[in-house]
Amino acid sequence: MTQTNHTHTSEEMATSTSFTHSFQGFQTQNYTTKIESFQDILYLDGKSIFSDGALSIGTSSSNPIYLGTDSNAHFKIETDGTINFLSGKMSIDGDTGSVGQVLSSDGSGNLSWQTVDFTQYAFSNIAVSGEVNIQASSTSDTLTFAAGSGIDIATSGSTVTISSDSTAHNTFKFIAPLDGAGSTSGNTITADSQNDTLTFVAGSGISLSFDENNDKITFEASQAGETNQNAITSIGVSGQSTLSASQSSDAINFDSVTDRNIVEISTDTANKKVNFKTKLPRTLSMSGRIPTRISDGTLSGMPINNHFINQSVSGTVSSGGTSSIGFSTRAVVCNKADGTVKKVPMPASSNNSLLFTLTEADGSTQQEFEIDMAESNI
Repeated sequence: MTQTNHTHTSEEMATSTSFTHSFQGFQTQNYTTKIESFQDILYLDGKSIFSDGALSIGTSSSNPIYLGTDSNAHFKIETDGTINFLSGKMSIDGDTGSVGQVLSSDGSGNLSWQTVDFTQYAFSNIAVSGEVNIQASSTSDTLTFAAGSGIDIATSGSTVTISSDSTAHNTFKFIAPLDGAGSTSGNTITADSQNDTLTFVAGSGISLSFDENNDKITFEASQAGETNQNAITSIGVSGQSTLSASQSSDAINFDSVTDRNIVEISTDTANKKVNFKTKLPRTLSMSGRIPTRISDGTLSGMPINNHFINQSVSGTVSSGGTSSIGFSTRAVVCNKADGTVKKVPMPASSNNSLLFTLTEADGSTQQEFEIDMAESNI
């Protein structure tokens, strides 16, 4: 068969001889061969094939298509549609990717090389102290969490939340000392673990009893009475025997004798008081001092002492065979300018009082002070 040659050496469809490929710039009117069919035109030259219609390239009778360069086939479309890269190579817009990268799509048909971390960080064993380890039997094995008594397990996305449910009991993690009516010592006690134990120690005078059946602890004083209170166990009086309590609930009694020096004792239960009241005998006056104010303005008193005077009485014989009888009166004790002490007796008034007369510095003006000497009412 005779070969058909079409020669057009002056022009080609690529508009520049320096172009690597015709898509950099071309004109179809510079074709070498033109094949025109019913609707479409195919333009060919020694470098390019263009059609003004949809171009189809294929085979029939179960034959594949090969594409290659430099006399070697690099691309093959199998009859079942498989695309076979015979060279085993691929680049995306000149990028061949780096070691370990994979071809990835952005979902819009755009392809690129991407680095994917295939390292799987996972625990192959789950260990619980005192229990048998849980081991993963495959890369897709599933670890299942089971909620025990008092535990809730909830999932949200990739988060697992484990918490106590409404049946869990509230407990105290800290126990702190606090001064109330008594005293405390030491620091806050902190539970070191879930199974930690709080120990109660019975101190002096205290007994502890535990009732495990009724979940109770009883604190009791091991001695009768209030041993934690300060108390006077003995009462002493100079020259007398000491009174000592013989038991924790012993009582002390106050009493008054019935002789001439009577002390009246009364109790005030509402105010928790004991009142002592002295009743003076008729032989003693109620006054012991004359109220005075000294030069610095403070109150004081001039002492009044018993004063006995011997008086001769005819017709009587006193002890010792004399006729003198001692009379009792009251006298003011004064210090004279020379430093000697002088007892000054006082005359009686008509109303059972004593009269004390003072002479002022002018030597003539006198003032009388009436001192009440009324007896006690017994």
